Amino acid sequence: MHVQKLLYYVQGLSLAYRDAPMFEDEIQAWRHGPVVASVYPVFSCYGGNPVPGSEATPVSIRQEDRGFIRTVWDSYRGHSVFALSQMTHEEAPWKDAREGYDRNEPSTEEITQDSLKEFFSEMCARKMQQDSGITSEQVEEAEDDAKNGRVTAWETLRSQFA
Repeated sequence: MHVQKLLYYVQGLSLAYRDAPMFEDEIQAWRHGPVVASVYPVFSCYGGNPVPGSEATPVSIRQEDRGFIRTVWDSYRGHSVFALSQMTHEEAPWKDAREGYDRNEPSTEEITQDSLKEFFSEMCARKMQQDSGITSEQVEEAEDDAKNGRVTAWETLRSQFA
């Protein structure tokens, strides 16, 4: 189960930060949380237990993707599988995909990439604002300025604050 929840977070954060999915497989809104059905049979025998590194299925992952995955892993690995499950149950992508289903009713409804991107983009913007005091509007304005050539040279900024 741990792998499934981490795949959900990797996909959502990749869509938010990189504007691209980490993988193409569909994530489904199962009753115990998000599941990549194509991966489920590989790791289901472990349940909520850790997957031994020596038994993990090797896959080809680009170096830049490895770094991103490691960052997500480092952020979420301290959470138990049950805490991760609870977290996903409180998040809009899973809740919206399960709308109309009873709590214990099986579902294979897709958690869309659009819903993941929207939710995780908003979550990242809130976190950035909390950590830095910079609003998402200020970031968008700065990006727009940069795209349109309205930038200030570093030397100019430094001289204004020296």
